[in-house]
Amino acid sequence: FFLAIYLSYLRMFLGIFVAAIYVGCTYLRQVPRWAVAMQRISGSFLLFRLLIEFSLSRQPFTFLFSAEIIIECLTVVSLLFVHRKLWLHFGFLQVLKVVTLWTRLDAGGKVLPKYSMLARFWVKLGIQVIGFVYIVTSGLQLFELIGDPTSAIEKSRFELNWINSLYFTVVTVTTVGFGDFVPVTFLGRLAIVFVIIFGVFLVSRGVTHAVDVTANLRSGTGSYTYK
Repeated sequence: FFLAIYLSYLRMFLGIFVAAIYVGCTYLRQVPRWAVAMQRISGSFLLFRLLIEFSLSRQPFTFLFSAEIIIECLTVVSLLFVHRKLWLHFGFLQVLKVVTLWTRLDAGGKVLPKYSMLARFWVKLGIQVIGFVYIVTSGLQLFELIGDPTSAIEKSRFELNWINSLYFTVVTVTTVGFGDFVPVTFLGRLAIVFVIIFGVFLVSRGVTHAVDVTANLRSGTGSYTYK
């Protein structure tokens, strides 16, 4: 029991570590040798873990074709085949696993057990929002920098580093929309369509839910089923 919890914490730490390396490499525009080694080691560990989970699964085909495992396999392949010039890949999706693991542990009362339900709710919501913003930021940068397959749109002079992508993501999902930067490539525009449709809805829904939960728990007149 305790071993499973510690392994989950180790898995979350590994996801955060991979995510931090990914951001650093986007600024270097290359992957240092030590980072190549660390990412390949991480990918090997994750592949070994996936194989064990697959062998122990009672429904292997359902396990294999679940959305979570497909995303995990995508990140594992990215980490295993990374090289010095391949600094744009899907390794940033490891953050999704971190959020998923935290949510599961939190639902079982395995994290922050001494804190109140309201405090745990806000911590969980904060992790989900940070994870969402990180994934959207990294994904937008990835698809925008891959380029325009049609070569029909003129390239922008705006330098899309990770911080600029973060800035654009926050401006978009908060519906501020300054208009000082727009994606100019085909894939970048497809990515931002997804962000506008789903991101704004999820953020607004999350804020509304958080306000309702806080008001109900503090007043004592409402109920909240902790998930």
